[in-house]
Amino acid sequence: MSDWQPIQLGSTLNTAPSTPVGAPVIGKLDLLPFNGLSWEDFERLQWRVMRDVKGLRHAQLYGDRGQAQKGLDIVALAPDGTGVALQSKKYTSFGASNIKAAVKKFLTTTRPFTVETFIIGVARPVKTTAAVDELAAQRRAI
Repeated sequence: MSDWQPIQLGSTLNTAPSTPVGAPVIGKLDLLPFNGLSWEDFERLQWRVMRDVKGLRHAQLYGDRGQAQKGLDIVALAPDGTGVALQSKKYTSFGASNIKAAVKKFLTTTRPFTVETFIIGVARPVKTTAAVDELAAQRRAI
């Protein structure tokens, strides 16, 4: 991964959200309003969490919109230099079959770089027993 370069300051990953999402005035949210974000803004938010919380660097968008991306949206380097990949899923529901399909696509594609950590970033809670069981099964498969 020595050929990776830092993202440019003008990268779309570093730009502000295209439209602000309103916050509720009264009450509390059970879930952040991810579905109010555009697909691009949702991806930017996930990159910022990867960067600011996990310490990932040298991020690159993997492909253009509509291009075959081999199941990846953003690739980056962890602090130890290992490759990390994010598949961004801004779906209204995400369950066991979605987890299985995302991991299958990740495992069956060839990339010109090594990915040690695969992250599926979703906009909804994933907590059904079937989804949690599938996630455990896929973790063992990877």
